Amino acid sequence: MKPSGVFLVLLIALAFFTITRAQPPCPSSTAESSADPRDPYPNELDGYRFFRDGKLKNIRLRVSTRADVEKIFGPAREPGKDFLTYQYDGDWDITVGYYSPEHSILSYQREIDGVTVNYRRLPKLETIGKVQQISLNPKLYRVTPTNQGRRIYETTTNP
Repeated sequence: MKPSGVFLVLLIALAFFTITRAQPPCPSSTAESSADPRDPYPNELDGYRFFRDGKLKNIRLRVSTRADVEKIFGPAREPGKDFLTYQYDGDWDITVGYYSPEHSILSYQREIDGVTVNYRRLPKLETIGKVQQISLNPKLYRVTPTNQGRRIYETTTNP
């Protein structure tokens, strides 16, 4: 390599190092920007504040258990193990998924240098039986077409 080529490589490396070191720390890692513990879901829309003002305000992902959910909503509408549906109110149902050793396993394969490697991710033991996800489902909904009103749909009830 010519001396000018070595100089160019060193100059590029120095510039890259300087640029990566000059970036400020990630805002999520600073103490002053951490989430407010009283409002862990700040992105809820007005009129749809199920976690801040509604029945879900005492439910926390990876903390609350099935017993905690059933204290608020009563027993699930249909028997099940990991995904259960409860009545939120007259307009909404919620489906709550719980971590389980059988159904919370993520398995995948990767090929590395011609060798297939199998991976399995298991949930932490302390999360088994805890709330994994919550879905809110409207009981009544109106479908509005995107084709400028060529079709009109009636209000429909979820089965």
